[in-house]
Amino acid sequence: MCSSDTTRSMASQTSIRHSEKWSGTLPSDRPITYVLTTDDTLVPPDDQRAMAETVGARTVEISSDHSVFGEQPERLAEVLVACAPR
Repeated sequence: MCSSDTTRSMASQTSIRHSEKWSGTLPSDRPITYVLTTDDTLVPPDDQRAMAETVGARTVEISSDHSVFGEQPERLAEVLVACAPR
């Protein structure tokens, strides 16, 4: 895990504009889900919500930092399985 100073430095250097509308192609035949990590200091939850909103995604919150794959793998797997087409 990165130190708070490192995380803040990395976050300040990012060029992501979280409120810009997504310009890529998105699937129109299925819903979009965004996994929001509530303890994330690299991309704060409010910024994640804004990004999800720009693509019309529903959000699923997981109590994790930015590394949800390592911190909450079982919970993430549950979310991914629930989102998979049947």
